[in-house]
Amino acid sequence: MKKLNRERKIIFLISLALTLFGLLMIYESSSIYAWEIAQDGAHFFKRQLFYFLVSICLFFCVLALDLNFIKKHARSIILANIFLLI
Repeated sequence: MKKLNRERKIIFLISLALTLFGLLMIYESSSIYAWEIAQDGAHFFKRQLFYFLVSICLFFCVLALDLNFIKKHARSIILANIFLLI
């Protein structure tokens, strides 16, 4: 069980590092364009950072859910996701 928790932490940290690197790349690649559009060089960076913070909050909310609850409501969760994708 301890190994599983360690693996989850490693996966989370790798995902976090990749996301932060992606945020840096968004800032680097779009700062001039963002300045021309919104007079703010970090416009796209701020917007993406906001969505990242929202997703981290949702991640920890879902992590706190009981696995049995997710298994019980899996069908409705999948249908809701398909609806949101459409």
